[in-house]
Amino acid sequence: MSLQAAHRYFGPLKAVVLDWAGTTVDHGCMAPVATFVQAFAETGVPITVEEARAPMGMAKWHHIQAITRDESVARRWREVHGKRPDDFDVDALYQRFLPLQVKTVEHGIAGFDQTFPQPGRGGSQDR
Repeated sequence: MSLQAAHRYFGPLKAVVLDWAGTTVDHGCMAPVATFVQAFAETGVPITVEEARAPMGMAKWHHIQAITRDESVARRWREVHGKRPDDFDVDALYQRFLPLQVKTVEHGIAGFDQTFPQPGRGGSQDR
């Protein structure tokens, strides 16, 4: 038989660890989808929500690259820009994407600010 000691803490809350994406900032993870759609639209190449969502889970640069490799998107890109999209285009889309993404998620999910006022102050740390 094995015995385990149980340790309990009864002091004040010391930390809150949160998964930001979808938990506190972007319910439903719509921000990257909307931002991908907007970034492509700004280049004259509209994409659908389905095309934006298809590679979900990849790092954003690679996500953009995967979207540009979709045959339908690549065809539309070629019609607008006269060539297939390449990694230089992915770099440019990524640079366009980043500030749009920050702007899209700068406000948290309703109620978050009331639950966790002023993160990063009063001894708490953003990590």
